[in-house]
Order: sequence, then C-alpha cells, then structure tokens
Amino acid sequence: MPGELDDTLSIMVYERGRARLSRYRLLLQFEREMPVTPAELAARLERWSPDLLVVPSEEFDRVCTEAIDGDHPLALVPALTPSRRTGDLPAKICLVVPAGANLTDPRLLIARLARALLISPTTELLGSWALRREVERRLKRGEKFTFHYADMDNFKAFNDHYGFERGDRAIRLLADLCAEAVAKAGHANDLAGHIGGDDFCLVTSLETARPVAETLIASFDAKVAGLYDQEDAERGYITVPDRKGKENRYPLMSLTIASVSNATRPISGYPELAAIAAELKAYAKSLDGSVYIQDRRRAEVRETAG
Repeated sequence: MPGELDDTLSIMVYERGRARLSRYRLLLQFEREMPVTPAELAARLERWSPDLLVVPSEEFDRVCTEAIDGDHPLALVPALTPSRRTGDLPAKICLVVPAGANLTDPRLLIARLARALLISPTTELLGSWALRREVERRLKRGEKFTFHYADMDNFKAFNDHYGFERGDRAIRLLADLCAEAVAKAGHANDLAGHIGGDDFCLVTSLETARPVAETLIASFDAKVAGLYDQEDAERGYITVPDRKGKENRYPLMSLTIASVSNATRPISGYPELAAIAAELKAYAKSLDGSVYIQDRRRAEVRETAG
C-alpha cells in the first residue's frame, strides 16, 4: 500500500484527544486513528508527515502552544488561512474549522480542503501547490514532460487602465484558453494550472508540447482584442500614465510561453524547473508579440508564433 500513496492528499484531524490520519487518492481512502495527547501530537506529526493538520477552533490555541512551536519541522506544510486571529502562533500549519463543522464525514472535509488547497479560486484551474506536487511526482517517477510557463505581456498596464474587474476578466479568459488548448491539442495526462496573477502553467507530453502552445497562442491572439474598449482595440494600444504623470503607450496584450523539458535537460526538482522557465520567460518577454520559446540543454531555440 505505501507505493500507492505518493500522489495522495494527506490530512490529519486532531479532535478531543484523538488524531485521525486520512490519505485520499481519487476515490480511494486510507485511515488510521489512535488516542493522542497534545504532548504526543508533535511526535505523531513527524511520524505521519501529513500535508495538512486540521484542528477545531476551540482546541487551536492549546494544540499550538503545547504541541507545536515555530521551529517545528512541519512549518512548511501547506494549509489554509485560519478563520480567527491567532497572534504569533504558527497558524500556517493549522486549519481552524468553523464551530460546528462536520469533521466526521471525510467526503465533505476532503471536498472543502481539496478545493481550497488544490484549485485556484479565480480560475478554477489547479493551483500552485497542486502544480508543484504534480511536477515533483512526475520527476520522481522519471516521466518525460514539458513544463510551459505562460503569462500576458502588458497585463499590468491593462489592469491599471481598466481596473481590477477587467483584469480578472482577462485572467479568466486566459484560464479558459489554457484548458481549451489542453483539451484540443493535448493528451489525457496533460494539464493546465494557475500559478497566480497572470502566470499560468501547462504540463504536457513531449509530443503535444508544440501543438498545445501554438493552439493557446493562436486562441489568445484571436480573442485578446475583445477585452479592450472598441476604440482602444482599433487603435492597437492604450495610454497609461507613469508615476510622474507621463503618458506611455502599451500595445494590446500578447502571450509569452517559455517551455522547459526534462527530456533535454536534467531537472532536480520543481524549484530548478521554475527557475529555468522564469529566466527563459524574462528573455522571451523582450521580444515583440506573442512568443513561444523552448529551452534545450545544448542550445536554446527561439520560436515565435505564426
């Protein structure tokens, strides 16, 4: 059974002197439960290494002060923001559930946690933590894949000019187009995710890397003008003042996609992959228009859409 748990979501629930560990993988569920005092909880956390610790609000202060300190090795465990003020307590490793919340029904609990932890609330694509987890899983299994890092050029100017609501509309459009590109040109295991802001990620097979990227760029270029007022779209740019009040022209938004593959370069983990993609994207954004650029171990080949 241990071999089946690499891609599970592990949740530990501490309530009324008992700790329950649940691991979920699709519809599969594995649980164990045993009596645990607050003094023993820290040791259990280290042994079980859950992805999330859930503590009822009435026990939160006691558990944090008696069982967990700020230097605890689980300080980087991803968690939700607590629903109450916690002062200097290490709230980042705990989830405080509302009073009366049902902790006994695992399906309700996993639905709430999975949505908050794994799904971007703005776009409903996979969130940054879920993306990192998936990339690390594929690297661990030795799978060969392509990681696409995509974002919109001139998005900040668009957001400043039209406001946050229009900015969110642009982000949601790109999210829809990412999902459509994967559905149209990708394989069943390809996926799209939202890192944050106007930064997106697509993880594809080697064979579908180019078709997915080119499909996404073509769709974005075809629809981006619809985000602008008609006059601005026809003119082809907007004017946005800088901090000194000087008006600057910004072309209609374009899309930059920087792609990195572990098939052409050895990748040690997600941080290295993200760093390579970010460096490549920074270069690609200096080019005009929508750009798709690939990283290769021995040579970097620049390619532009169209």
